[in-house]
Amino acid sequence: MKIDVSNIILITTLTFILTGCTFFQKFSELYTPPDPDSSMKSLEWQGVYTGYLPCAHCNFIQTVIVLRSNQVYSIETKCNEDSSRIKQTIGRFVWDLDGNTVILDNFPDEYGSPFFEVGENYIAQINESTLNNESADIINYVVFTKESNPMLERTWRLTELAGSWIEESDRIFIIFRIIDQRVSGHAGCNIFGGKYFFDKNGFRLRCQIIRRVHCNRVDLENEFMKALFIIDDIKVGENYLLLISNKRTIARFK
Repeated sequence: MKIDVSNIILITTLTFILTGCTFFQKFSELYTPPDPDSSMKSLEWQGVYTGYLPCAHCNFIQTVIVLRSNQVYSIETKCNEDSSRIKQTIGRFVWDLDGNTVILDNFPDEYGSPFFEVGENYIAQINESTLNNESADIINYVVFTKESNPMLERTWRLTELAGSWIEESDRIFIIFRIIDQRVSGHAGCNIFGGKYFFDKNGFRLRCQIIRRVHCNRVDLENEFMKALFIIDDIKVGENYLLLISNKRTIARFK
C-alpha cells in the first residue's frame, strides 16, 4: 500500500495547531497579564516607604521598607522603647495577578501580613481580615508613605574626591539610613559608621572606622575619612550627591 506522505504531514500539522490552540487557551485562562493601568505598570513604585507598625509590647515600631526594581525588598524596624536594637530583613517580592499588590517573601510573622497594596506614593499593609473579606469594622490598613528625599536609603558611590577622579574598583560608598540618622559605608579598606545631623551651622557627619585593616588604598581611605569630618553642607539630586565644605565641593557621588 502506498502511503501519501503529504496527507500525513497535513494531519500532523492540523493536530499540532489544534493541540497548540488548546494549550494556549488553557494558559490564557490561568494567566492574565496585568492591566496597563495597574500599579505595577503605571506607577513609579520603586522607592523607600516609612511608617509605623503596631506593636503588642510597645507603643509602635518605626519601620522603613525599600522596594527595588529587581523585586528585592528590605525592611528595617526599631521598637520605640528599645534605644539600640534595630532589626533588618532582606527578601524577594512578587506581584499578584492584578498587579496592584506585592507579596513580601520571608516577611517576619511578628509584623503581620506580607500583603501590601501599592498606590500613588504609598503602600498599605493589608491584614488578614481584609484578605478574607470579613466585616468592614475590623478591616485594617497600615499605611507607609513614600520618602521624597533622594538622599536616604541609597548606596552612593564616590566618583570624585578633592578634584581627583575615583575608580569604581576602589569601592568607596556611603549610605544614609532613616532610623536613628545612621550613616554607614566602605572607605576603601575598611567599613565605617556613624551619624549625620543638621544643626544651625549646616550639615554634619560624625563617622569612624569600625574595623581596621591595611590595604593598598589606605592613603585614599585616610583622605576620604578626613573629608567627612569637615563637611558643612550637602546637595542631592536624583542621581548625584555632593558633600560640601566652606562652599566648595570636596566629594561627589553617584
